[in-house]
Amino acid sequence: MTSDTTPTVRPIISIAIPTYNRSRRLEDTLARLSTHPEIFEDWLEVVVSDNASTDNTPEVVAAFSERTGKAVRFGRNASNVGIDGNIHAVSHLATGRYLLLMSDDDLLLTGALTRLRELVQTTPDLLFCFVNGGSFQGTYDPSAKLPPLVPLSQPLVTRDPNELLTTIGVWSTFISSFFVDRQAWQNVPAPESFIGSDIYLTHILFRLLAAERGRPCVITSEQLLAARGEYGGSFRVFHAFGYSLLSLLTRDAPALGLDPRAMRRIKLGIIRRALPPMVLMIRRGGAQRRALNLQELQSLLRFTWWEPLAWVFLLPVALLPNTVVEGLMRLKGKLFKRSVFA
Repeated sequence: MTSDTTPTVRPIISIAIPTYNRSRRLEDTLARLSTHPEIFEDWLEVVVSDNASTDNTPEVVAAFSERTGKAVRFGRNASNVGIDGNIHAVSHLATGRYLLLMSDDDLLLTGALTRLRELVQTTPDLLFCFVNGGSFQGTYDPSAKLPPLVPLSQPLVTRDPNELLTTIGVWSTFISSFFVDRQAWQNVPAPESFIGSDIYLTHILFRLLAAERGRPCVITSEQLLAARGEYGGSFRVFHAFGYSLLSLLTRDAPALGLDPRAMRRIKLGIIRRALPPMVLMIRRGGAQRRALNLQELQSLLRFTWWEPLAWVFLLPVALLPNTVVEGLMRLKGKLFKRSVFA
C-alpha cells in the first residue's frame, strides 16, 4: 500500500473506490480485482479513499497490496465527509487519464479492464462511458445470467448528451458505471456545492456533458460489472431520488442547456419504474414493516404531485397497505422482467 504520493508513470485508468465501514464487502471487491491480469500493469492504478472507517478497512487494503504486490494509492479522511464528499475525495486522489469509479461492493467482470482500455485507444477523445452490467442479490454466481442495467443489443456511441441521459435514465446515479475523462471531470466548476445532495456524481455528470457537448460518449452493450442490488440502509433514498434527482431534471438540467423534453422523459421513467420499488424496499425493510413518514412523503411529492403518472404508479405504492402494494409489485415483476430499480 502506498500513500497519496504521485506515481512516476501516469496510469491510463484509475479504479477509484470510496469506502466506509464495509471492509468485508471491500475485501470481496479487491479479491475479485486480483483475478484480473490487467491489475498488475503499470497503466492501471487502484485508488481507495477511506471515509474515516472504524473497522479494519486500512488492514484490508494493506493485505490486498501485500498479497498481490500491487501498490494502492490510499487516502483516509480525517473525519467522515459523507458519501458525496468521499466520492469527491477519491476522484481527486486518482492520477489516471480516465477515472473508473466503483462502489466498494460491486464486482468487475472478466475482460472489463481490457475492454475499457481498448475503448480509450479507439476513441481518443472519449468523454464518458457508461459501463453496463447486471444486477444481483446475495452471493454472486458467475454462471447466472444477470438482468441488465440498460438493455442494449449493440453499443451506443453518441455525441448528444440528451440521447445518452435518456438511455441510461436513473442509472445516471450509479457510481460503478462511471468511466470518465478525469481532467474534464475535475474541471467542472464548484463541485463542492453538490456535496450533500446524495447525487454528487450525477450533478457533475450533467454539467460535464453540457460543458463538453460534442465529445463522444459510449454505453457498452456487454455486461462488464456485477452490481449488488441490496440497499444497505445508509443512503437517503427519498432525498436522493425523490428530491435531488428530480430537482436536477426539472430545474438544473434545462438551465444547463439540456433538452427539457428529454429530461421530462427521464423523470417520468423514474416515477413509473424506479421510485415504486424503492418505496416498497423502504416500507418493508427491517424487522417491522412501516408507513412513510411526513418528510419522506414531502420528498416524493415535491417534484411529482402534478404528474398523472405519479398518481397511478407512485402514490399507491407510497400510501396503500403493504400487503396490497406487494401483491401489485409481484404482478408487475411477472409481467416485466427488469433489473432492480429499472
